[in-house]
Amino acid sequence: MIHSSILGKIIGVASTSRQPIVTYRFSSLQDLGKDQGQSPVFATSDVKLDNIPIYSVTPDQIEKQKEKLPDIDLPDETDGIICFEAVSSTQSILEKVHAVEEFSELSMVVTSNVQIEGRGRRSVRNWTSPVGCAMVSFTHRFKLDSILGKKLGFLQHLVSLSIVNSFPEIESLRIKWPNDVYYKHSKIAGLIVNCSLSADQHYVSAFIGCGINVDNDKPTDYLNRILKEDLGLDAKLTTGQVISKVINNFKKLTKSIKTEQDFIAVKKQYVSKWMHSNQEIVVDGQTWQIIGVDDQGFLLVKDVNSGVKTSVGMDWEDFSLPVVVN
Repeated sequence: MIHSSILGKIIGVASTSRQPIVTYRFSSLQDLGKDQGQSPVFATSDVKLDNIPIYSVTPDQIEKQKEKLPDIDLPDETDGIICFEAVSSTQSILEKVHAVEEFSELSMVVTSNVQIEGRGRRSVRNWTSPVGCAMVSFTHRFKLDSILGKKLGFLQHLVSLSIVNSFPEIESLRIKWPNDVYYKHSKIAGLIVNCSLSADQHYVSAFIGCGINVDNDKPTDYLNRILKEDLGLDAKLTTGQVISKVINNFKKLTKSIKTEQDFIAVKKQYVSKWMHSNQEIVVDGQTWQIIGVDDQGFLLVKDVNSGVKTSVGMDWEDFSLPVVVN
C-alpha cells in the first residue's frame, strides 16, 4: 500500500503517517484558487499536482469520512485511488503519477466527476465528459515476455470486452472495433490505452482510460436508462460501481491468459461480442469482408473477389467502421 510520505513527493506535503492510504481524494479544484489567494480556477492541462490539496484517508477513517469519499469500492489489488471533482484528463494525471519512481510499480486508479480535455485515439480530439459519466484511468503492469506482452495491440480489446462483460444483463451491448462500446446505434463507452516500457525493458505498464455513460443523458444514451426503460430492471448503477466492475473484470480477464490456448479462447469471446462479423468494408475502392481479428488486434479481412486475406491496422486516421446493428 502507498504511504502519505510517498505521495508527498508528488504534492509537496510532508507527512509522518505510517498508516497505509486506501483512498486519496483531491479537494475541488475551485478550492485551488482560494488556497493561493487567487480567483477560483477550473482544471486545465497545465494544472500541477503539487498545487492541489489532498485528503489522506486511512483504513480507520473510512467510515467517518464516507461523505467526503467518492462512491467507489477499492478495486481488487489496487494500491491507491486519486479522485478529482474536475480535471483536464485522468489519463494525463495517471501518467504523471506513474513517472514518480515510487509509484511506477504500483496499481493506481485516477477518476474525476468532470473531465474537460479527455483524450481519445486520435490525439487531435479532446472530449468533455459530464457528471454521470464514469471517467477513470488505471494502470496494469505485466512482463514483456508474457503472452499478453507479446500481443500488446490486443490489450485495448480486452478493455472493451471487460466493459461488455461487466453488464451481462444488457445483452445488446456490442463492441465497435477498435475502441468503442455501443448499445444499438448509441455509443455507451470509449477507451484509450497507452503503454510504457520499464527501464530494464522487462515490464510493460499500460495506462488504460475509459469513459462510460452511466447516468448522463447526453450526448447519446446511458446505462441506467437502458436498465430501467428497456429492460424493466429495478436497478441504478453509480459511477463508482461501474468503475470497480470494469477494472475487476479486466484484471480477471488478463489473469486468465496464461497460455496461447487461453488467448485464443479470449479472442473468440471478443469476436462473439462485437458487431462486425461478415461485415463488408470498402478500402481504396476494394471490397473486403471482415472475418475476425489477428493476435495484435488488427482486423482480419478477405477480398470478396479473390479470397485473399490480410490485416487492416489501426494507423489509418480516416478509417472508421460504420455501426451495424444486427
